[in-house]
This record gives sequence, structure tokens and C-alpha cells, in this order.
Amino acid sequence: MAPTVTVKAVSTANGSKWGADDAGAVYYAVAAFNRYGESALTIVSDAAVTVVEGGAADLTIADAAGSVHKATAFRIYRTKKGASATSEFYPLFEVSLDDVTRGLDGASAGSVRDLNTFL
Repeated sequence: MAPTVTVKAVSTANGSKWGADDAGAVYYAVAAFNRYGESALTIVSDAAVTVVEGGAADLTIADAAGSVHKATAFRIYRTKKGASATSEFYPLFEVSLDDVTRGLDGASAGSVRDLNTFL
């Protein structure tokens, strides 16, 4: 079962690699996975999130309720700047359930932060 995900832009983030050429409107998707495989992508929203130079995006992720086989990790995907919600999504990084639980790269507990270090 696919995870539940929300995303919000962060205007300033330590360690951000979002430069002027990278900043703009992007879409995110997340898949849960475990030893049995990977879930369908959850496209986060019909509206793009706009990330600014020096900023980031925080994704809050929750495993699907009632899932028999709980997720052990999540794979984060993102479109290129200026794309649509139906464009190609590129895998950025994988995070363990522990990473999400405690918060990753400066994000609060239950969230991970995309600092644009992977694409």
C-alpha cells in the first residue's frame, strides 16, 4: 500500500544545494518498500511545490494505515523543474523508516528534507 505524504517548501536550509538554476516548481512522489517489493508511487499533490535558491522541501511521510507488510524504507522521487504532475519522476534517494521517524537533514520528526544534493 502506498504511503501518505505531504510536502512544504522551506525558505532557508543549512546545507542547501538549491542554486538559482535549480530553484523552481517541482513535483514529488514517494514509494514505500520492504523485502516484498515497492508500492505504487504516491504523487504528493496536483500542485507543484516551489523551492527557492538556498531553500529545501520537507516531505512528511507516513506508512499506509492497515498495511499487512509495513514499510522498512521509502524512495523519494522528483520531477525536473517546470515539469507537470504527469511528467517523469526521477529517483532521488532512499531513507529508512528510522530516518523518517527521527527527521533527516534538519527536518522535524516524521519528515525528510530534500536539500537538492542528489539531482
